[in-house]
Amino acid sequence: MLRFIGVICSCIVNGYIFWETMGALYERKYSSRKLYIGVYTLYVIMNTCTAWFGIPQLNVVISMITLYGISKGLYKVQEKNILVNSGVIIIYLAFVDIVVTVAFSTLLQSSTYNILADSKYFLVSGIGNSIIVLCTYKLVIQMLQRCQINSISKILHFYMIFLMIFEFGILCYFVKHEIAQENNMPLLLASLGVVILDAGVIYLYKMLSKEAILEKKTELVEQQLEITQKYYEGLQDNYEKMRQIMHDTKKHIQVLCDLDGEYKRNYEKELLSSITEIQPQFQCSDKIVCVIIWNKMQICEQKGINFEINMQDITFDFMDRTEITALFANLLDNAVEACESSNDVQKKIVLRIHSFKEYIVIKMRNTIGTMPKFNEGKLVSTKNGHLGVGMTILESLANKYYGNIDYEYSDKCFETKLILSAYISADKG
Repeated sequence: MLRFIGVICSCIVNGYIFWETMGALYERKYSSRKLYIGVYTLYVIMNTCTAWFGIPQLNVVISMITLYGISKGLYKVQEKNILVNSGVIIIYLAFVDIVVTVAFSTLLQSSTYNILADSKYFLVSGIGNSIIVLCTYKLVIQMLQRCQINSISKILHFYMIFLMIFEFGILCYFVKHEIAQENNMPLLLASLGVVILDAGVIYLYKMLSKEAILEKKTELVEQQLEITQKYYEGLQDNYEKMRQIMHDTKKHIQVLCDLDGEYKRNYEKELLSSITEIQPQFQCSDKIVCVIIWNKMQICEQKGINFEINMQDITFDFMDRTEITALFANLLDNAVEACESSNDVQKKIVLRIHSFKEYIVIKMRNTIGTMPKFNEGKLVSTKNGHLGVGMTILESLANKYYGNIDYEYSDKCFETKLILSAYISADKG
């Protein structure tokens, strides 16, 4: 009975790890949640039957084939990603199983064979394996996503490691001091209790993470609304300017009609030159990006900042609209504010956007008046009482889209280099 409970517990946890890992790495092909629950339930049943034979090699092979099949059949993913990710997950689970069994046998001063043969030891070893997997699988997911581990998740992982050691010690104490058959119930209750405790902590962490994500999305929406309001205000100004231009154009046409010869040709050149100056200096099919950059160019012109741009005609349709707004609004707002703080006569912003294979590279160099500040290796705002949320958003977008963000600076110039993968985001794999 105890051996069966140990096998069931390990297989259910493995199924849960597969569920969580696949959901974090890949985008689902189908919308039916029942389909996925059914497939993972079948895997747990099959894994339980395989594990009951006690042949680790067979269990590893079947788990690898099953995981590959689930990834290929139920999720949108590249072939090379399936092989690498599936291999890492299986190796991780097998490694934890081996380490727990060896560590448990060492603590109890017994052989590995005795640990696996004794039903009570087997149960505690299986529970210990489940505890360690539940406490560490998030690290494996983040490694596969190639994401930076933020400060909140670091605290959780340290806490879970402490909890893992504490719980494992309690189980070892029960096994060492409660050998009689009639004392199986306290051991069983303690084993189930630690699993429920770990699952509860993980559930609370997931709820807090969802709340943090919603707060960030709300902030992005508010930022987009602010940009939209500025855009429509700018449209009103542009409408008035266009009325003035139309009025002036009528006068120019009347003058051209009255001129002839060399005077007419010179006047035409001057008129064409002035029209060229008010045309956009870049080509962009992405309307949101175009609006934001054009708006910032107008602001720079008003503030006496030279804005130079060189970009390929790239669309950012792989990103959400709120993310596009947050990316370019924060990037350019930071540059404008940095230029305003400078005492240089020639203030300048240089923006370069181009694609390289499946990546989009954004480089921006701007004049600065204050040296940047860093805290624990991260760039923070130099303004008093300012949390530097915009910089945090840029870093989170770089992480989400399999990219990175780097900074270089001197006493007069600051350069930001942002790389994003246009293929797929880390949230979807």
